[in-house]
Amino acid sequence: MAGRVDCIAEYNRELAVIDFKGSTKTKFKKDIQNYFTQATAYSLMWQERTGEKIKKIKILMATEDGVCQVFEEKTIDHVVSLKQIKDKYISDVLL
Repeated sequence: MAGRVDCIAEYNRELAVIDFKGSTKTKFKKDIQNYFTQATAYSLMWQERTGEKIKKIKILMATEDGVCQVFEEKTIDHVVSLKQIKDKYISDVLL
């Protein structure tokens, strides 16, 4: 796992991980599941360090043709996916 969180801030009066993305074309929610998993990791790391829970994820995406997209998810909905990735990494790389 690598990277840095782009932004943690209140969005519509609720603390959220906000990740800014660029894309050559418009995306659909099914195309960006890895972004939600990444933001979930940031949420859990923030909670570990500060004690504050972050319940929302916002992915703000701008495309080359000028389309701006906002995807919103609940952090809890992606914890299982994050755990599966972590477990696979441990199994494949560390063991």
